[in-house]
Amino acid sequence: MGMVDAPAVADAIEPGQFYGSVSAEKASELDSDVFLTRVDTADAVDVIAKDKLLGDIPAIASGHWYAETDKTVTMAATNPTPLSIPTIVSDVLPKVVKALEGSK
Repeated sequence: MGMVDAPAVADAIEPGQFYGSVSAEKASELDSDVFLTRVDTADAVDVIAKDKLLGDIPAIASGHWYAETDKTVTMAATNPTPLSIPTIVSDVLPKVVKALEGSK
């Protein structure tokens, strides 16, 4: 989709690693156009938004974020294959666009 990691995220990932960590105390430094994540339940979306630290992530504070609750959809998006790309386009991409528009 042409998206790139925010600088704070890129800085948190060591060369050659798949992921990194950023402490919740540094949440306000995660400046990006949109914040994408996965949660186990829909209730977790409100918990994140109301959290004193995570709610300070600029994209969350401004309503530019999307939290997927369906693990199957998440796996399709994070491990794309020729079979999962249609799911990404039909199920994930519209939600990302909505988050970019600030529809939260």
